[in-house]
Amino acid sequence: LLAISIAHGLSVRAARHGAIILAVVLVVTAGIGVWYPLERNPVQRLKYPIGNPIFLAACLLPAFPLIGGWIVGEALELRDRLGRDARPVGRWLKMAAAVLALVLTGWAFALADSRGPGLGLIAGLLGAVFLVASRRNRLLLVGGTSVTAIVFASLKLWPVSWLLSRPDTLRLRGYAWKYALQLFLSRPDIGRGQGSYVLLAQGMSRADAEYDPLAF
Repeated sequence: LLAISIAHGLSVRAARHGAIILAVVLVVTAGIGVWYPLERNPVQRLKYPIGNPIFLAACLLPAFPLIGGWIVGEALELRDRLGRDARPVGRWLKMAAAVLALVLTGWAFALADSRGPGLGLIAGLLGAVFLVASRRNRLLLVGGTSVTAIVFASLKLWPVSWLLSRPDTLRLRGYAWKYALQLFLSRPDIGRGQGSYVLLAQGMSRADAEYDPLAF
């Protein structure tokens, strides 16, 4: 709601400047993230400088439509003004820099190796194509996406770790949310105090850990 309220209060110029600032911050974040595993830890999934691979990948998501959309718009404008622009070299250099920034962000996104943000990126790209496509192409897109999803699910074309670890982590989150809700309902006024959830949830999880040890 806060983001929507701020967006409605921005002018076109302010929104453009805000998008540029956001894109620059995300590219710098991606650059720091790409440097970190090369310099410090090349084994683990990328989580620096955010602290969590999923959050890092989710934070990088806005860079793809912002930079990618600018590249597409700039390319279309260059095509329309081909031969009439007196200084096309500067525009091509800006596009090259934007492409490099997009590649750097994609590199950091791949190093994070997060399923949720990856699926979100695919859904966002498909949604963007769906909005600009004609009615016939929309039907082809929906049909092709559905067939691909069915084939992917039927042939189980995913890493073994997805199949082995995902159900357990989902059940663990369900238990964690249940404990959090019980603690909130037991003292909704002032809460249990900072850091108390870890201690209290461990005691509450004893019966569930005996019944479902793989989740814990």
